[in-house]
Amino acid sequence: MASLGWRLRSRWEIGGAVAVAEAAAARLGMTSIVLFDRPLARDDRRRGPATSEVGSEHTLRDGDVVFAPLGSDDAASYAELRPFQGANELARRLAAGSIGIGAWRGGELVGAAWWHPGEAWIPELGIRIPLPPGWVYAYDAYTRRDQRGRGIARGRALASFALLARAGYRHGLCYVLAHNRSSLRVVTSVGWRVLARARAAILGERTVVLWTAPKQPPRLERYRRVGGRWPRPRSEDCDRGSGSEVLAWLAGVRSAARA
Repeated sequence: MASLGWRLRSRWEIGGAVAVAEAAAARLGMTSIVLFDRPLARDDRRRGPATSEVGSEHTLRDGDVVFAPLGSDDAASYAELRPFQGANELARRLAAGSIGIGAWRGGELVGAAWWHPGEAWIPELGIRIPLPPGWVYAYDAYTRRDQRGRGIARGRALASFALLARAGYRHGLCYVLAHNRSSLRVVTSVGWRVLARARAAILGERTVVLWTAPKQPPRLERYRRVGGRWPRPRSEDCDRGSGSEVLAWLAGVRSAARA
């Protein structure tokens, strides 16, 4: 299981003291998240970036930034971008089946985001949500600090949607902490749709969650918190996860929203 120290160091890497304070506050009791979903195969040309191919169907360009899947050959570049994670974390995630999408500028890796099929994990709630075939979960998106504010996160998101759709994935799922306004702006700007909101209280080994969603009555659930290293190895016999019943409810939420 990833230690609290490792998580706090990772949060520092992402957003400095503010991100560390947010993570520590979540560990102490209360947290609130917004859950988003998005169809991946859609026409995003009007949204701008990540539309021109570079040499292969697995590489896209937006101006001087190139987006492509990460592989084992990128270990050194990834370790430089994410020193608290390092090359070993890249190898572990790839071995577990995660898909990394990198953003390259001037030959340097300046950003990366991860996607995982089969299962989503929301550490703030301590639940795992099994995903149906064709779904993929977005997690741990990062842009190097000196490159932020240049549209890289937005371009990487649109490139990821296109590349994942080409790989056969149909639908994405992600979440953002409710108070993270900058991230909320980014995800909504690239077409993610609010699926549900969760307010949670951590009570020892359990989490009490109040789910709310459009056209749905509030839903109060209690879960036994689950941990362990995530994403889990492919060889591990994965149970249906503590959030199994959440998936069916979320499917009903989206169906109601379409009605």
